[in-house]
Amino acid sequence: MQKIRILHLMSSFGGGISTFIHNLAKEASNQEMVFDVATYSQVPDYFKQTIEETGGQIYFLNNPKKTSWQSFKNSFAKAFQENAYQVVYSHIAGYRSVIYYYLAHQFQKDTPFDFYIHGHYRYDKNPALKNKLMQVFDAQVNRRLSRLPIGCSQLSIEELFALKVGESSVVIPNSIEPNDFFIDFEKKRTSRKYWLSKFTKKSKQSLIIGQVGRLTAIKNHPLTLEVIAYSKKQHHPLRLVIAGEGEDRDFLEKEVEKKEIDAQVFFAGRISPVANLLAGIDLLIMPSFSEGFGTVAIEAQAVGIPVLASDQISQEVDLGLGLIQFLSLNCEPKEWYQRLIEFYHQSSTKIPTDEERFRSIQAKSLTNEAAAKLYRQVLDHQVSHFRIDSR
Repeated sequence: MQKIRILHLMSSFGGGISTFIHNLAKEASNQEMVFDVATYSQVPDYFKQTIEETGGQIYFLNNPKKTSWQSFKNSFAKAFQENAYQVVYSHIAGYRSVIYYYLAHQFQKDTPFDFYIHGHYRYDKNPALKNKLMQVFDAQVNRRLSRLPIGCSQLSIEELFALKVGESSVVIPNSIEPNDFFIDFEKKRTSRKYWLSKFTKKSKQSLIIGQVGRLTAIKNHPLTLEVIAYSKKQHHPLRLVIAGEGEDRDFLEKEVEKKEIDAQVFFAGRISPVANLLAGIDLLIMPSFSEGFGTVAIEAQAVGIPVLASDQISQEVDLGLGLIQFLSLNCEPKEWYQRLIEFYHQSSTKIPTDEERFRSIQAKSLTNEAAAKLYRQVLDHQVSHFRIDSR
């Protein structure tokens, strides 16, 4: 197998994109792949170290809005001055990817390379006319510039590439390292005790639920807060750990205060690794309006805890273990609360073994090893169509 060098274009660190790159990078060397990353933001040491272990490095881009066009161009050119690439892989989609496409071809004229655009998200359900027109334009850009339609889920690809019926596409799943989520009973007990200690009023019988993701409108945290407020009225108050950061934090903190559920909600900020949270909670809630894939649902099932998700999340995340249920966003907070309680008691009676969970993860190519192998086959033009089976 010949070694290939890939330049990943990532606007900023945090969320599914950086996790996708990081997890693939863990297995990149086994597939003879070198990863470089060009990004506008600083990255944590663990991410930088994983990239360097592939033989690659981080290239920091200057933001043309903050510096100048020439400064940005020079910072982007540096990667091409030091390396020749077989693949330039953009995690920046739509019209924003155009400049990277043309500059990459300008900087590397003599050595041909493939350019990919990876779909990581889905469009808004009811966009304004201006945004709808932009989505049509972006989809045409993605189709024209990317060697093939590719993304983290079938729904994401269908929307971002305006996929036609029968057209080939490749889902490269947001993978995980399963062993990171197989946690023994003692560690789970210690973790639960830690998270329970974050609440001023609690008991050992208190159910702790978690919501993980950027604090932004699409994650629909207000519905979760409504569920928590309803639980208080039922005299069976739930405890909620909110993991993540984002522009909606101030708004959400005010909502917590207004609903008088301060004693039931804890803002934990960004948690890494997320297994530190999942090991200590009783259930994960995902009422998102949309998700590109929803990797944290896979991670929660890997730990062995149930997931209550909105029906807007791809069925591809169902590992077939009886650990995830989907509920309509049209349902009232009362219905979410009742389903949550029922599902928790139902699923806690029989938690699948580590071996059963591993087999399910492996069967869907959701391990880092399987995803990296598939990724290399795609880059070698050996695979042009792959889907994750939905259950």
